[in-house]
Amino acid sequence: MNGKKTGIRYALPLLLSVLAAGCGPSNKGGEEGEGIVFDTVPVFETDSFLYPLSARSSSYLFPEGTFGDIKAIDGDPNTAWHTLPGLVSGEYIEFDFDSLYIGAVEISTAKEMRFSRIKNVKVYAEGKPLGTFPAEMRIPVGKKVNTLRIELGETDGANKIDIPYVADSSRSTQTEALTSESIYSSKSAAVFEVAFFDVKNRRIPVRSLPVKAAKMNFYGVVSPRQMYNGRLLFDGRKGFGWKGPADAEDKTLLFSFNEDQVINGLFFPFTENLNVTKIGFRLRKRPLPEYEVKAAAGGNGIFIPLKNTLKGKNFELVILETRNNEDPFIPELLFHDGSRLFSIYSDSLQFYQKQRVDSSRNTSLAGYLDGRVITTESRKEYAHPLQVIFSKTKTVQDTLPLKAVQDEMMFRLSSNGTFIIRETHNEQTFGDRPGSRRAERMAEGYWILEQGSAEESKITCFAELRESETDNAAGRQSAERTTVRTVNFDVRLLRNYIYFSGYFPAMTTGY
Repeated sequence: MNGKKTGIRYALPLLLSVLAAGCGPSNKGGEEGEGIVFDTVPVFETDSFLYPLSARSSSYLFPEGTFGDIKAIDGDPNTAWHTLPGLVSGEYIEFDFDSLYIGAVEISTAKEMRFSRIKNVKVYAEGKPLGTFPAEMRIPVGKKVNTLRIELGETDGANKIDIPYVADSSRSTQTEALTSESIYSSKSAAVFEVAFFDVKNRRIPVRSLPVKAAKMNFYGVVSPRQMYNGRLLFDGRKGFGWKGPADAEDKTLLFSFNEDQVINGLFFPFTENLNVTKIGFRLRKRPLPEYEVKAAAGGNGIFIPLKNTLKGKNFELVILETRNNEDPFIPELLFHDGSRLFSIYSDSLQFYQKQRVDSSRNTSLAGYLDGRVITTESRKEYAHPLQVIFSKTKTVQDTLPLKAVQDEMMFRLSSNGTFIIRETHNEQTFGDRPGSRRAERMAEGYWILEQGSAEESKITCFAELRESETDNAAGRQSAERTTVRTVNFDVRLLRNYIYFSGYFPAMTTGY
């Protein structure tokens, strides 16, 4: 794997030589068990495309193979990623790369009336904003990127409710304004293609990972199941995956494909929370080869070439050892078929989404699904009351020492079981000690309904919490701090208020 240039690219001759080392000239039939175990490496199709370590989006229509985020980088301008109706503004698609240098990106969006038109997009690299840009333009990036997020900004076709409030505070040292808005649209947004360009403005051949259908049967899942189930093993999120009990005697994960599938390697994209140190992998009823799971230098994922190429329908991954005998946790898993990596889907997003919608009927939760609520508070703080300041002669407001502060809370709850909360604090000082400070706290993950009624609902959120702060005070170097951790907290949803049990302040809504 060439980890220095892109997301995932394989030097295929080298890989095949590793797989073929020590092998005989024949291949074995199926008399010993299921499928075929090849002693010699079959001829595989060459593949020069570049694949992200993972890709994910805020939402997509079912079926994934037709409308999912994978269609945004499939190289076909006639297919598109369709978002769920309702969210529209603030939807995003995000990619994880292995230090890919990106000169620019270009987003091709839908212009048909049946889609919500995207007027601008926000681009983030490593969680930091690069800026807001008009849609359909080539957006400069100009750096090596591990994580790139493209967020759909202002759109049309959305219903918006504004509740403005401005304080009359001429006798005090502070003026403030408060706005609450709720946004909902019955239209989807659509992105046909996201194109990547290198430093010489040449298009980088980035493609989405193939996704193949398979049924899964794991030996167990620890609590909370909503955070550690097998479906999350293929969701593209670092903080969520599968975790099973450490005290089970047989720790087998079964993957059953509808058609014969070739597998000659396993890839673990994320190693930060991966605690499995030894595994076995085989076709069912075959002997169990063992493999060490050792992180590569730089932490750019772990690729394990199999001792033999396997072909069949039923594969078993057996957990043999974990670090300090902990409950085994795998955040993400990909398979290699000799030519390219691929992922798995095993359940219906449509069914999963319908479960969420049905569970919220006749509760206050229903009003929050597939919409977006934003509360913005702006204030200016002066050294003296405005009445006193302007009683003096020749005083100009713009030259006065003051601090301008803007706090914004955004909350989105999706019927596909995901949510996002973002709190931003922007502060700018004018006068004696000018400078600026920006802090952001963002939680993103999955939710479940604990209890609900027409008056009040309670949900539990399992999230990756990212906190970042940038301080640009005059006379000293800019300081940046970022932390990421996994948390869970409760949220109470009332008709006009949302209360968070931790990390975020309560907010007013427009419902």
